[in-house]
Amino acid sequence: MKILTLFFSLSLTLLLTGCKSSDHSPLSISCGQITNVTTEEIGSPFSDTHKLKVRFDYSIDNFHSQEDMYTCMLMYQKKDGSLMTTYKRRYQCSIDTASGHIETTWSTPLEDNPTYTKEDLQSFPLPLNAYLLIMQMDRPMDKGIVASTEAIVINP
Repeated sequence: MKILTLFFSLSLTLLLTGCKSSDHSPLSISCGQITNVTTEEIGSPFSDTHKLKVRFDYSIDNFHSQEDMYTCMLMYQKKDGSLMTTYKRRYQCSIDTASGHIETTWSTPLEDNPTYTKEDLQSFPLPLNAYLLIMQMDRPMDKGIVASTEAIVINP
């Protein structure tokens, strides 16, 4: 299965504010909040089982009920400030209600597996900074941020 890699520049203003009103898509952009974030590292860094379990509550204003409209993802900050995630499917977690609680587990770049290339691994600073995002999927990746967290630090 082909692994998709997404890159886009980190703009702290966009990342931390989340919503932009200048886009002219058929559906209006939603705005949201991510709260009560807890994380738990599973396994040891640089082993084949290093994962990050993330639990959080969310709420989305101006929620659109179309199927597969919202997803959450974990993005890792690279040395150049851009964000990266590598995953096997477009939707890392599906959000189908205006508010709720999600618990999900993601691989990290510190997991010893072929998900991240050697070049990818060299592009990450330590400790890792991860950002949890809720995305509105009817928009380009850099314009669909509905909500985001402050950096989640993963310190091996």
